[in-house]
Amino acid sequence: SLIVSNFVPPEERSKVEKRAKWEDDLNEWIVQNPSTVGASTKRPVSAVTGAKRPSSAVARTANRLGSENPRFKGENIITLELDMPERTTRDYQDRDLLPDGNPR
Repeated sequence: SLIVSNFVPPEERSKVEKRAKWEDDLNEWIVQNPSTVGASTKRPVSAVTGAKRPSSAVARTANRLGSENPRFKGENIITLELDMPERTTRDYQDRDLLPDGNPR
């Protein structure tokens, strides 16, 4: 109790004391979890329609201007350039076609 009386603020101490109960069978104090009444369990919703999470006006402006800075990205997604594959086919030439239009 010496530590509690010297280092725990009085209002916090009274909150814990209200939740604590002495159990004779166990010969110990049982502290119940704090009530979740009034506490929000849902994540905050963005003011911007369609956004998955809240963002600042600076971040929205940077995204609108196409900033590549990951600080302003809403998702952990890397933007990479598209690497085009080498062509593996060839075009038909007139000499490759039979007179009826079918390939040889």
